[in-house]
Amino acid sequence: MSWIKQVTASTALKECLEELVAQGKLDLIRFAMMTPIEVVEMCNVDEPVAANAIRKARQLANYSPVKRLSKDAKQEVVPTGIKEFDEKTPWNGIPKYSIQLIAGAFGAGKSIFAMQVAANAIAQGYKPVYYIDTENAFNERMMNALLKRFLGKTLAEVLDVDLIVVKVADAFALEELVKFQLPPEVMLIIIDSVIEPYRAQFPGRERLAARQQRLHYLVYLLRLRTFLGATVILTNQVMAKPELFGEGDVPAGGNILLHTANMIWKMRRKGQDAGYIEALDVPGVARGTKYSYTIRDDGLY
Repeated sequence: MSWIKQVTASTALKECLEELVAQGKLDLIRFAMMTPIEVVEMCNVDEPVAANAIRKARQLANYSPVKRLSKDAKQEVVPTGIKEFDEKTPWNGIPKYSIQLIAGAFGAGKSIFAMQVAANAIAQGYKPVYYIDTENAFNERMMNALLKRFLGKTLAEVLDVDLIVVKVADAFALEELVKFQLPPEVMLIIIDSVIEPYRAQFPGRERLAARQQRLHYLVYLLRLRTFLGATVILTNQVMAKPELFGEGDVPAGGNILLHTANMIWKMRRKGQDAGYIEALDVPGVARGTKYSYTIRDDGLY
């Protein structure tokens, strides 16, 4: 815990940080990613004390939440393994260091898509992958088939090494996991689905504002991870919308998710073993552009 002594001389803050470290909730990187207000609320110290400690922690950890765009930077991607998507999107896959929202109705293939990108990321050396399952939708048989297809390995060979799979029961557990338990080295973070625990725990219009605030905070925590080199994939349910106002269904979660995701896609099943991925709000791609896929026993093609 030598880093604690290096970032603050405050006895109260030291004791608080030491307790959080002992609980496994904090390390230097996680502390550097916090804001003064969060530290004030957690440790009951003055804001200038918290701000000074975070400033020193960011220097010590070589962490900065500020990224400058470089004209020479090349967009890195994770291929999806879906031929038309990888060949025809401007990036030839999923752009790294971004938040991707994949919406769709039940059975559209969202979970398969998420697992397939996970398998591809591991095959490309973009690992470890952290898969958070909120709907009990993680399919071990499909994941095993995908890993064999892209990596030539079984789920047993990569589980808890390159792929960490966890199931969470409620929104509080999800937020605690993202804030305190995600290892700093995680490269791909998948939440399948992001809206499920919030829909269940914040029902009714009277609780909509509270739900939106909590969702916003979750996505904020995930966005911080992109500054550490991670990519985030959020699968999402859809909600009905009268045709009079446009599309028959739209991604659930309201404006919070629509404004905080970098790219928004919708998957739609067509027939028994086919479908398409549609661009809803994707910079550089015309709204409504579709990329077809077929569904087989070992994933999407």
